Amino acid sequence: MLVALVHRVLLLAIVFLSGCRGPTLSDAPAVLEGVPTTLDFGRVAVGSTRSRTLVLEGRASGTLTTTSPFSVDSPAFITPTDRTVVFAPTQQGAFESVLTLTSDALELRVELHGEGVTRTSCAADDPCVEASWSDDAAACVSAPRSEGSSCSAACVVDGRCQAGVCRGLFATCDDGDACTADACEPSAGCLHSPVRCGSDDPCQAARCDSKLGCVTSALDDGVACGPRDCSTAKICLGGACVERPVPDGESCGPSSVCQAAGVCSGGACQQQPPTALSLAWQHRASGEVDFPGLTDAAGNLFWFECGAPCVLVSVTPAGTLRYAVPTGLSGLASRYRAPAPAIVSGEAIIIASNGEVEARRHSDGVFLWRTVLPLRGSSERRQVSGLAAREPNALFVAGVFRSSVFGGYEPNLARLDLRHGRLQWERRFPAVALGSASIPLPSVAVIHFDLVVFAGEYTPGVGGRVIGLDPANGQRWFSSVGAVSLLEVVGDRVFHSGQGWLGRDGQAHSVPRFQNTMFPTALQTDAGVVLVGVRSHFIELMSEATGWQKTSLLDFMFWPPRTTTPRVSAAGAISFTHQSWSNGPVLYDFAPDGAPLAECRFSVSPLHRLDFSQPVVELPHLIVMTDDGRRTVHAFSR
Repeated sequence: MLVALVHRVLLLAIVFLSGCRGPTLSDAPAVLEGVPTTLDFGRVAVGSTRSRTLVLEGRASGTLTTTSPFSVDSPAFITPTDRTVVFAPTQQGAFESVLTLTSDALELRVELHGEGVTRTSCAADDPCVEASWSDDAAACVSAPRSEGSSCSAACVVDGRCQAGVCRGLFATCDDGDACTADACEPSAGCLHSPVRCGSDDPCQAARCDSKLGCVTSALDDGVACGPRDCSTAKICLGGACVERPVPDGESCGPSSVCQAAGVCSGGACQQQPPTALSLAWQHRASGEVDFPGLTDAAGNLFWFECGAPCVLVSVTPAGTLRYAVPTGLSGLASRYRAPAPAIVSGEAIIIASNGEVEARRHSDGVFLWRTVLPLRGSSERRQVSGLAAREPNALFVAGVFRSSVFGGYEPNLARLDLRHGRLQWERRFPAVALGSASIPLPSVAVIHFDLVVFAGEYTPGVGGRVIGLDPANGQRWFSSVGAVSLLEVVGDRVFHSGQGWLGRDGQAHSVPRFQNTMFPTALQTDAGVVLVGVRSHFIELMSEATGWQKTSLLDFMFWPPRTTTPRVSAAGAISFTHQSWSNGPVLYDFAPDGAPLAECRFSVSPLHRLDFSQPVVELPHLIVMTDDGRRTVHAFSR
């Protein structure tokens, strides 16, 4: 009885326990989970490998499969376990695959990502920083070189790293040529600028000798060295200026685009009166003309005809079309405003519109490069207002950022590589309120090759500043001369619209005679600098060599006057065109000393409107300008 009772209790216990524990492991459904669900291997050098661990959890067994360049260390698995997945790229590029885990009726997919990159040689821009390839980073990494280690840098001789800077003796860059000014720029190395030689003796020509430097030699006998009439003339003989009588038949009087020189007869000059300038040729444009007044050494002309996009047009002095090529720019031309910034530098013609700068070869219009200057936000736009080149590798771009957010503009200066247009650096200045609309837009100039002058910084209540920089963006000086535009670089000086000039040291020099004149202009002539300005009904010319002249402009009925900006003509005269009330447009030429050379009328109606907000180009015996509608380019000759 006791034994039977024990067996019965044990049987009940087994049944009870079996009912509480549920199904056995062999009866449970399979469960499979992989962590993580995506494996990203990042950048891996070709020929190297990188591993990631995949943790498998649940209750399952099966196999793992994937495709090259991914692999798994052991395809078969029984959970829980982990597996090593390897990425081994054999070529550069982005790779994606899937690691598939298959177990009976279950399937799990893990995404695989990786990028193969090619090992590259590493070089640091800083001579006191070492760069090397890192397989872990799949990129070049840098580290400072040890203190006192030797280094090599532009403008440094026998350099040693000190506090992270390569220091040593300054390179002289002496090329042994007395006709070059030698200097060193850290960003470019040695630079050599041609030396300009001058002579105060009218019968001695200045030239540069590579051994001796600036020297002079006698001009040919008979060359004029002073005033002459049909009685006496000052000419060079044996290198000296002497006075001699003038025989009959000698040329006399001014020769200009509308008047031939006269002939001496009986001690008097017999000269035909000027003739009206007649139309030599005209070019009807396909869009509005942006006419920057650019020519090359052969006298070929360049302008832009703007629809969408603008077209670069070039013609010969005879008006024959050389080429017309579409640019990548738009919006250059706009009536009643000055042309967009454009220059010829080396083999390139460079033009800027909004925030874009484009370079084309001026010989055939072939595209060289285009740069879109960067913005900081969608509410901002960029305007270029000035260009200056320092051959062979630097282009300086002045302009402003305009933004609807802060309600004003920020002046800025940028440097591009002149060879391919890459942005090298830029400098932004404090914002200017829109209420300062009369402030000139920023401008830039280069003195020789090592000093960049920028005008455009302005602070309300304080005024404007002109800043001198080295080409690597290091500030050398600033001058509080006011809000001005830069006009002309002459030697070591830059003239500005405040009718003064700044030297290399930033010292300001004023010309009181020309304060508050209209259309201020500084011109470099063969006889020195001439400042030009309009005051009341007179145009005033001031030669640094001979003083100033005041010349009345006849029929000065328009105010402000319709007068083109004075320029130096191909013959060396100071030339501008003025719209007369009764006689229509009139071309005026003056000698650098203020002596009148020509007063040329055009064979057009007095009411015919020529464009006085764009330049006039005066070539030998040819005047080129646009009409007021900016749809036609006119060329006039006698």
